[in-house]
Amino acid sequence: MLKHPVTRLLHAVLAVAVLHQLVVSIWMQAPRPHRPENFAFELHEYGGLATFGIVLTFWIWVFWRRADTAPGALFPWFSQARRVAFIEDLRTALQGLRQLRLPEAVPQSPLANAVDGLGLLAVLAVATSGTGWWLLETASPAAADLIREVHHALSTLVWIFLVGHAGIALLHELTGHPVLRRMFPFGRRGDLR
Repeated sequence: MLKHPVTRLLHAVLAVAVLHQLVVSIWMQAPRPHRPENFAFELHEYGGLATFGIVLTFWIWVFWRRADTAPGALFPWFSQARRVAFIEDLRTALQGLRQLRLPEAVPQSPLANAVDGLGLLAVLAVATSGTGWWLLETASPAAADLIREVHHALSTLVWIFLVGHAGIALLHELTGHPVLRRMFPFGRRGDLR
């Protein structure tokens, strides 16, 4: 769980930035030869550059911090012990879901940590591809077109992650697991563990 105040702050800022980018993308109109871009497109461009900075800051914090989740826990694929723990946690979660029971929200769950790591990678990839598209738009239109296609494909992954991640957190909260209250106690120290 998010314990350090900087981690909580960066998580909240990144969540708002990603949500902004996804929502604005619904209404944006990219420039075409016969029509200019709309204001939502400009918001998405500049918001994307800001999001790139935010996600880079988050990544620096992930590797620099001494609290919260270890970077290796976010990417269990590189450690035999972490892979085994992830598979066991996934098995337990799937067994619970087969019984229509949401598994207990355990701080430092290998499954939750791996999902967070994949989400961070997806957001980094989308922000990087969007920034690359923006940078190469006039210098190399062919490269920019290729990067734009990658950006659009990866954006779908971020939509899936956001809906799934927030949805599972809400389900946990509704079933009595204080996931959101532990992450963002809003002044209630008793929920932090």
